Amino acid sequence: MSAADIDDTVITVLRDAVHGKKDYAVLLGAGASAGAGLPDWNELSVELLVRSGAIADEETAKAFLAYQDPALAAEAAKTAAGAGWESVLVDGLYSGAPSDLRPGALHLALANLAAQAQPGDIRLFTLNFDTLLEDALTIVSTELGAPVPSYSRSTFSDRAPSNQFEVHHLHGVIERSGANARNVVLTLSEFNDLVTEKSSWQQAELAQALGYGPLILAGTSYRDSDIRAWLSELAPKTTSKIVVFLARQGLGLSKTQFASVLPSLEKQWKAIDVHAIITQDHADAAQALRELPYFEEPDYCAPSVRAADLWSSCVANFEGLQKEHSDYLRAESVALEAAMGRPSNIVLWVSNAEGSAVKWSSPDRIYRDAALLRKVPAGHDSQWIVGRCLGSDDILAEDLSELSDEVRRWRFVIALPVVVDRPGGPPFTFGAVTLALEHVPDNAELAMWRLSLEPIAEDWSERLSRL
Repeated sequence: MSAADIDDTVITVLRDAVHGKKDYAVLLGAGASAGAGLPDWNELSVELLVRSGAIADEETAKAFLAYQDPALAAEAAKTAAGAGWESVLVDGLYSGAPSDLRPGALHLALANLAAQAQPGDIRLFTLNFDTLLEDALTIVSTELGAPVPSYSRSTFSDRAPSNQFEVHHLHGVIERSGANARNVVLTLSEFNDLVTEKSSWQQAELAQALGYGPLILAGTSYRDSDIRAWLSELAPKTTSKIVVFLARQGLGLSKTQFASVLPSLEKQWKAIDVHAIITQDHADAAQALRELPYFEEPDYCAPSVRAADLWSSCVANFEGLQKEHSDYLRAESVALEAAMGRPSNIVLWVSNAEGSAVKWSSPDRIYRDAALLRKVPAGHDSQWIVGRCLGSDDILAEDLSELSDEVRRWRFVIALPVVVDRPGGPPFTFGAVTLALEHVPDNAELAMWRLSLEPIAEDWSERLSRL
């Protein structure tokens, strides 16, 4: 969970890295775009193998990749595709993406950070082929009332005008709208050529960035051979710090497994002069990026502290808030049924600042003991949609038809984050509103439910922020 996972330990590493520096760089890896609905490296490799005809079916392609370097698998796909490689790349990257593909939490957090500075002050790097970071920059700068164009750089001479955000695509660009690919680095031979090149523009740009200030890596598992080679060479030569957010989400480990390997993870990063920040979800890195501009504020405190403070306020006013919040939910439930013509069940969940989502309030009952409230794990791999909502800072929907038995009333659920604005730092996700339906809506109806729920989530954000 973004707020509860970011404690003083995380903040201290970040604060030490950026202390006294106005210029720094952020590099986004595959985790940023995977969180938005695009395939990760392994999933993309499967798509490329099947679409190129190198392997006949998805199951065989997955088995092939189990003990195979994805870059080497991409080599096989490129050879099989021949002249159709560019088309295979576009289809492989975007065919399974949502029709309304939009930037994820990391893209928006970095865009917000960059938009608060002048173009060029925050140096923007990405290992991803998509242009979701550019989309986020457009969205955020427009919302701030000063739209600034963004520019996708993928070659040495391809530079942005001084008044535009420049995004350095270290591995090239694959555009969805233009249906083309340029300067893509994906196969083993392409990685080898880049690493052995004595003066690649990518390495030179990273070196220049480190000359100005720290480099922060987010959403990456550090598997790319070129990044490892470049930073291992640059780290001993710079006084600037290199910081990497290492998320359990990117490693595919359970919480128990992750806890058992933490000492080894920290030691291996320290051995290569990189400061690792250990987190649970990629959304943690997004929240941490939002925190950066607030470090020098006199009343600043870590998100975990702000979340714990708000949970304490909820518990301290438990009896009064239970009736008040249940009444609000009942009124919202009645209004929703009148507007949509269908019954639903709306519930408010909040964080207990200890890694759980707590079922705080319902429209049809009042709880009497905070200690007995239902708790579910929060995080990207939670079995509960509300837990995943808090772990991703995103709107989610889930079809429960296959999981439901014949006597269960609710067949579909929607979850929206509840973001609060508390003293001591930027807004953070503290809870979620879930809405259960008796039927599975089609896409058009689902969009209507989401539109109806958004102002309700905003109202809860204001109520909780005032506590």
